[in-house]
Amino acid sequence: MSHMTRNLPAWCLALVALSSVGCDGGDDPEPIALSARVHVGKVDGTDVVMGAVVESNDTLTIYSCGGATTLATHTRWFGGTFGLDGDPNAFSMTTDDFVMTGERTEDGISGELVEPDGTAHAVSFAPTADDAAPGLYSATMDGCRTGVVVFDDGTTQGTYCNDQGEFTQVIILQPGDLSANGFEVSVERPDGPISFFVDPV
Repeated sequence: MSHMTRNLPAWCLALVALSSVGCDGGDDPEPIALSARVHVGKVDGTDVVMGAVVESNDTLTIYSCGGATTLATHTRWFGGTFGLDGDPNAFSMTTDDFVMTGERTEDGISGELVEPDGTAHAVSFAPTADDAAPGLYSATMDGCRTGVVVFDDGTTQGTYCNDQGEFTQVIILQPGDLSANGFEVSVERPDGPISFFVDPV
């Protein structure tokens, strides 16, 4: 300890010590700007697909769309924001005991879906162009929010639901009419088929 430091009062020495700790701690992480607002992806080891929408205020919406074997068990919406344990790029959201966690990086969004029994599946997302058909679409009717995910290769997957707990796959009436502005779909309900329009999320 130098002569000058030895003569400092105790409170000043404490400030010096705290300053030293702060200098060694490194910079806080900064929020990463993603290249796209909407991302689509698939859940490894399942027939589940997902669509993710990131708003400018860091609000995050993720739609989990079950396939032929999972439409009634894995179809649900997650909502939350980026920011977890001091990391502005991490997120964790829970719906019906399903947990969706992940982060945004320079390459986009990556995540993990954990089922109620603890089974975990990796999820990889790809960005979509703002003015193109690939993306996430929805319509709220019959007391539930139906969703449709569209991929770059033109494949689609969607699930209709209602407030009676019924689920059925969505049919795209005119695949050639897929548009970033929305499109018409059809579903086979117990009381007969219906068609309706889904809008971009």
